[in-house]
Amino acid sequence: MLRLLFASIVISVPLLAQGPGNYSISGVVVNSQTGEPVKYALVTLVSFPVFDANQTAEQPMQPPDFKKKAALAGETGEFIFHGLAKSHYTISAQKPGFAVGLAGGDYPNNQINLTDNVTGKRLRLSPLGVIEGKVVDQDDEPLRGVQILAMQLQVNDGLREARTARSVATDDRGVYRLWDLQPGRYYLKAAGKSGGTYSSWQSFAPVYAGNARTIDSAKPVTIEPGTNATADFHLTLETAFRIRGTVQNPPSGAVSFELVQGAEHVTASRSTLNASTGRFEIQDVTPGAYLLRVEERGKLRGEVPVMVSDSDVNDVTVSLSPPVTMKEVTRVIGAPIKQKQLPGFSRAQSMAGQEAVTAEEIEQFDNQPVDVNCSVSLRQPYSSISSSPRIRRDSIQADQEKETFTIGDVFPGVYGVQVNCEGGYATAVLSGGMDLLTTPLLSIQPGVEPPPIEVQAKPGGGTLTVDLPASAPADSIGILTVPAFNSTGPRMYPAGQGFLPQENNGLTIPFLAPGDYAVYALKNWQNVEFRNPAFLQTLAGGVSVHVEDGKEQHISLKQAIK
Repeated sequence: MLRLLFASIVISVPLLAQGPGNYSISGVVVNSQTGEPVKYALVTLVSFPVFDANQTAEQPMQPPDFKKKAALAGETGEFIFHGLAKSHYTISAQKPGFAVGLAGGDYPNNQINLTDNVTGKRLRLSPLGVIEGKVVDQDDEPLRGVQILAMQLQVNDGLREARTARSVATDDRGVYRLWDLQPGRYYLKAAGKSGGTYSSWQSFAPVYAGNARTIDSAKPVTIEPGTNATADFHLTLETAFRIRGTVQNPPSGAVSFELVQGAEHVTASRSTLNASTGRFEIQDVTPGAYLLRVEERGKLRGEVPVMVSDSDVNDVTVSLSPPVTMKEVTRVIGAPIKQKQLPGFSRAQSMAGQEAVTAEEIEQFDNQPVDVNCSVSLRQPYSSISSSPRIRRDSIQADQEKETFTIGDVFPGVYGVQVNCEGGYATAVLSGGMDLLTTPLLSIQPGVEPPPIEVQAKPGGGTLTVDLPASAPADSIGILTVPAFNSTGPRMYPAGQGFLPQENNGLTIPFLAPGDYAVYALKNWQNVEFRNPAFLQTLAGGVSVHVEDGKEQHISLKQAIK
């Protein structure tokens, strides 16, 4: 069956249509961990054109004409492509149960400049991982139909977020198996029931493997290529109750019910809704304080606090409201600065690589105004990336107010406000008389049009030049600036994307608001929760600096931390 499946795939892939050739590429597909051959892997060869370096500007650029050819590896993992012309090729292999990648992550050896026959090419496929285990109750009895989530943490713009990578339910033996897992760290969670597991008057509070109640205290399972890991659960069944009530103005589409406890979401998997009457019931709820969230995805949402103690909760009313549009406007105060006014900025560097740059062109560049570009983002606590409002970036010329910009699909709730500016810095962020620089939290009320967010920005700012630690390559660290005053908050600057050449091992940061800062060099900066106050309190080894408007400061960071 597997051979027939791959054969159908091969037939559907177009062969190379570049004319007959006399060369071949052959090799073997192997397991990257064991070195053993991988039989029946699908090997794909892609040719791409070689661009003529002597092509003149008058000659039109032809779009690339990529061609594919595919073959099925044999019993011992061997493959061969015949009749190939001289060209550049990329080669890759794939098979269920293995990570998909160019030659199994063998970059750049997956690229072939074919000028003669190639033999002995080894394509390494990385096997995926497995986590399995058993779920039992306090009497060691297996529990059927328990929903097991494999969750991963990721940091997005300095804030940590959890996402569900895979989910599965236990079978009649209480056994679960999560397969085809990419390498990484996984947090295993018994999230609830997935059907008629046992009597509706008993359930369990969601718990992570190891009996942790929150993801902060849970211990992850690390999956390497080919790892088979085990994570068992011992759950405590307790008396469970029901939440009943009415959804006002019941929606016409599918509705989801969710219970939230702090930062933890409890999936209300056993819930019902009568669409005509709006009556709903949620089963298997253990005692505790919850926020009940009801949503017709992207259209309507309602939230209400619910306390479950020692009996069913009845007559809960949830009113659904549509999302609102949040207006945002940026006002620039003062004349724009010009390129030549940027401290520490070399016009020769900015125009490097351009041939025959005239003095007139440099003068024009020097006097070009620097636009102020501010972005506003809203983030609701505990919301996933997919449901968070998008970041809006709106450019505006100095001394000119553009029409109001908007952030759409904002449901009622409390949001954190983040503002970033380029070409200048924010001096005030206001909404309905609230100072969002002092308290960056915005409450959106249901059915009420919120006042706009007004960003007042000033062109320019101070410039900070940072000498990076010599012990770490620039592209491996980030520079974190933490202001000691009410501002738009800390900000991370990838060192490898600085304005100074990397051979100088330096980074220039312009457009900083005047004031005092603590500056840190951080390893693994992509995963740093720099917007988490608790994380900031753990930092040590930074350098203090005072930034002044229109001036440049210079500091050296001796080592990268964390």
